[in-house]
Amino acid sequence: MGFLDKFFDLKKKDDPENYFEQGKSLILKGDLDEGIKLLKKAIVLYPHITNQIYRIAYKLHAGAKSRNKAVGGNIYYSSGIEELESAIAIMELLSEFESNNAEVWLKLGVLYDNHCCFDNAVKAYERAANLDPKGPGGAEALHNLEILYFNKGSGILGIK
Repeated sequence: MGFLDKFFDLKKKDDPENYFEQGKSLILKGDLDEGIKLLKKAIVLYPHITNQIYRIAYKLHAGAKSRNKAVGGNIYYSSGIEELESAIAIMELLSEFESNNAEVWLKLGVLYDNHCCFDNAVKAYERAANLDPKGPGGAEALHNLEILYFNKGSGILGIK
């Protein structure tokens, strides 16, 4: 291996797109912890990559939603749990880097809500509403909070 080959090989290793692709691949194969580590490296090197990472969480959530619907599940998922947990881990990572992004907190609230994590969902929805008090994200977060509290008060199964 010549000098230029070594140079380009090293450059490829510190490429955020490389970390992104490897992290995405690991997550989709079920290795969540290692995948998240690589996605974090990608964000540190290139913060704008968060949009691509958000799309992974969105696709995982859509897959979980589809599997849950196929077994007759409701808002509190009984199927697609592994994908849902992966989407939560990705959104938690994004919330570290985009702590003032109402959309990230709203999506995280929905994911926690679907996973029956009442307290975490409330915190995420409240954060989204505070970040976007007069916008559509804030309105949706407040609406979701109302439904969450209604469901808890009604004794709907699954809420922790």
